[in-house]
Amino acid sequence: RQGDEQKAVEYFRRALTVFPDHTQSFKALSRLLRVSCQWRLLIELYELALDRASHQAQRIALLLKVAQIYEDNLTDFESAMRTYQRILGIDPAHLLAIQALQRTSEQAGVFEELVVGLDKEAALTPDNALKLPLLQRAAEVVDESLGDRESAIERYRAIIELDAGYHPALTGLGRIFYRAGRWPALLEVHRLEFNAATTKPAKLGL
Repeated sequence: RQGDEQKAVEYFRRALTVFPDHTQSFKALSRLLRVSCQWRLLIELYELALDRASHQAQRIALLLKVAQIYEDNLTDFESAMRTYQRILGIDPAHLLAIQALQRTSEQAGVFEELVVGLDKEAALTPDNALKLPLLQRAAEVVDESLGDRESAIERYRAIIELDAGYHPALTGLGRIFYRAGRWPALLEVHRLEFNAATTKPAKLGL
């Protein structure tokens, strides 16, 4: 049976070489390659289809298929990340691709791109209740994974400008100042925390 499948694969590949726009051959070949787990050939097929795709929606749909194969079937997170970047080159506001970029860049250990993805999603999120955790996560990655203390400080301060009582940002900022021995700045953070506390027990706990 495996030999028959491979013969069918070769048949449909030859057919598409002669008639590249033959939809039935494309569908049959993509199905055979998926069933036989020939992921690299399936990616090659989709990339060839991309060259002929004239509409944005078609290109994005094909790139999503390629990215998902890299991510789910080949566990090649860096290639998946690059493919999601290609989607964002077509549609910068494609939320699924933005979130997938975050996921795959973190899995690939490319933390600069994780920050890019978080910033992109935050920029598209008008509700502060949803925006602030994204900005917070980006600041934490800049501090802990990229080791860029000053950029992290700027990010935490930008969050506090949006919400002076946002506890995670105050905590993150205080942690940086404590590690750096920047005591006047740390005292200012504690003052902000005190002002943000809305109940007497919370203030007593500071």
